Amino acid sequence: MDGGRTAFFAEQNWQAREAMKSILVDLNTAADNLPDEVREEHPNVPWRNLRDLRNVLSHEYANVCYEAIWTTAVDAPPQRAYAVIARILRSAVSNR
Repeated sequence: MDGGRTAFFAEQNWQAREAMKSILVDLNTAADNLPDEVREEHPNVPWRNLRDLRNVLSHEYANVCYEAIWTTAVDAPPQRAYAVIARILRSAVSNR
């Protein structure tokens, strides 16, 4: 088993690749809009890398590497970072 990699890269499955790209852009945009003090409370999250990824996915259309999107989506370190970001965003919304 390849964890869905073959399906993700199947020629006819371009929608899955675009959906994952969109999810990463949206999540990174939300994280980028967090107040500085929230980011400072979570120094283990690679905030700069997330901003850089969002910028590439949003603005470098011809240079989007779906291999990088796949790796970001399935690798343990990015998953942990996104789990932290999701908790932060939920907390920020519930505290409004």
